[in-house]
Amino acid sequence: MLNRRQGWHVAALFMNALLLLAEFDERRLGAQDRVQPDYSAPLDFNSQPVVAEPPSYFDIAWQIAQPRKGTAKFTWLVGGGDDFLETTKTDLALTAVAPFPWLEDSMLAISPGFSVQTLHGPDGIELPSELYQATVNFTLIKPMGEGAELLLGFAPSIASDFDATGSDAFRFMGFATYSWQASATTKWMLGAAATGREDIPVLPMVGVVWNPSETWQVELTMPRPRVAHRLDWFATANENWTYVAGEFGGGTWAVDRNGQNDEITLRDFRLVLGWEQRGKVGLRPQVEIGYVFGRNVEYDSDDYQYQPADTVMLRAGFSF
Repeated sequence: MLNRRQGWHVAALFMNALLLLAEFDERRLGAQDRVQPDYSAPLDFNSQPVVAEPPSYFDIAWQIAQPRKGTAKFTWLVGGGDDFLETTKTDLALTAVAPFPWLEDSMLAISPGFSVQTLHGPDGIELPSELYQATVNFTLIKPMGEGAELLLGFAPSIASDFDATGSDAFRFMGFATYSWQASATTKWMLGAAATGREDIPVLPMVGVVWNPSETWQVELTMPRPRVAHRLDWFATANENWTYVAGEFGGGTWAVDRNGQNDEITLRDFRLVLGWEQRGKVGLRPQVEIGYVFGRNVEYDSDDYQYQPADTVMLRAGFSF
């Protein structure tokens, strides 16, 4: 089990995240209410048309300062048995979107995020107790016409146990994808991602998204395939969806190992069953359960490896 120090501060971090998300959502909805047009005012048909001016740098900065989306997720990989590895992970992120001033009809999404992960394994297994990662993700969204879109992203980050010193903690992730609408129900995607990992530095981002109806979404894409179905069992302000998905988990962190700088890489594969709400009203919950397999722990400086047993994943979170 997790020690007392790990347990209380991870729980406190997650609860504070939920409170912050609720506050952001309340302010976002209040701002939307304040900018709604006054439809009761009489229409002046003799007025001159208004020509929209390009947004100023102040307007762009103001939009960036007001997050449009936020997420908080808590993930637990259950421990138990002889070759176990129990982990918890808290992920927090905000996203703001603004026009990209140097490229016509383009948008820039900026997503700062932070995660803390705790690890606990059998006695004698070399594991850091905690791993941290702070990231800022920049994504350029450029429509290319005729249903096509170009996405370019890069995400500098710091990933370490906060005990290691040196430049290994600075990591770079990025991606580029080109997607096009082949038909009313089918979209293709082609691209690649730099993962910032030592084990698999590059991953393809390819596949097809097929929406055969309003209640089914089939995403046959790498590295995260998913099949989702909308539920009509009960009516809420937001839509209820259930899904089956695949995930590629883990990452690389700089760590202090016996007084020396080193890098640890975690790797696993996940089959996930989940439920989520989609919409624009309030905090939207998400719950997942998964099977985790193909797990591996390795260090960069030598041939040390530890292969934990398969386990169960539980995840819960909220977004706005």
